Amino acid sequence: MTQSEARELVNGPIWPKVRDAFLATGEFIVYPPDDPRRLEYLPDADRELIGRWLAALDHLDEWRRVVDGDAVRRLKAENPGVYPEILRYALYFQGTADRFRTLLKVRFPEAYALCCS
Repeated sequence: MTQSEARELVNGPIWPKVRDAFLATGEFIVYPPDDPRRLEYLPDADRELIGRWLAALDHLDEWRRVVDGDAVRRLKAENPGVYPEILRYALYFQGTADRFRTLLKVRFPEAYALCCS
């Protein structure tokens, strides 16, 4: 890392996350922009929620057709923070090849700014 790159890092928005990761692990790792490993800089709860949303995208078509009250309550209980909210974002994922970037962009803009900028 050059001195100018170090200055840019320290003065940039990602620095507090890199510093906190270093203090927690003892490893100084800076992932390049557009690297999904930058999600490691997020709190565990945020990473877990993003993971649940990514997994739920595979069920989007089947969940869209659920109208039975008991089934809806079961899905809400099994997927807290995801169902039924994911149905409001369904149109964003139609015809997109990169669901990960799309998900971060429309639902988790802070994570998108961290990982994809």
